[in-house]
Amino acid sequence: MSDVIDRPMLEQEATAKSRLRIIDCDIHPSLHARSDLNPFLAKRWQDHLKTYGDHLRTPYIGTTPYPRSSPLIARRDAWPPTGGPPGSDLAFMRQQHLDPFDVEFGMLQVLDMFIFSQQNLEFGAAIQRAVNEWQLAHWTSREPRLKAAILVGQGILSGRSAGVPGPGAQPGLRRGVR
Repeated sequence: MSDVIDRPMLEQEATAKSRLRIIDCDIHPSLHARSDLNPFLAKRWQDHLKTYGDHLRTPYIGTTPYPRSSPLIARRDAWPPTGGPPGSDLAFMRQQHLDPFDVEFGMLQVLDMFIFSQQNLEFGAAIQRAVNEWQLAHWTSREPRLKAAILVGQGILSGRSAGVPGPGAQPGLRRGVR
């Protein structure tokens, strides 16, 4: 039988052995701007993205998501005071989510750029590799509680082409396939 906790436990009520911790498996970091990926993209793919943009398999992706009263399907208070979309500011994520809820670990799940719907598979692999490296540089290296899910799209037959490292190569990465 387990106890139902309907309020936060007080520090004196929780022993080190029994204290409940949160592992959030669904944290969505966002690019502040697409140019955030430039340090991780070859010049060829930077030019490709700038010239052609996305060519997605998913129709109507550029429209405002439902519900229209909630841009980017995010709460109104999720928008960082420094600007940028929700999930683009690590300090704000710490202040609003990681610290107040005492999150022990958080799994990053990147949804930006609809990387799994790219029509050009080579470009998609380059974007996936860049996002994997971006997660390490901008999130997991700066916040040890965060773990990056490795992005490998459906069209990628070899994980190596998306920059998936071998076992144990990066301590901040966890494998995940979409």
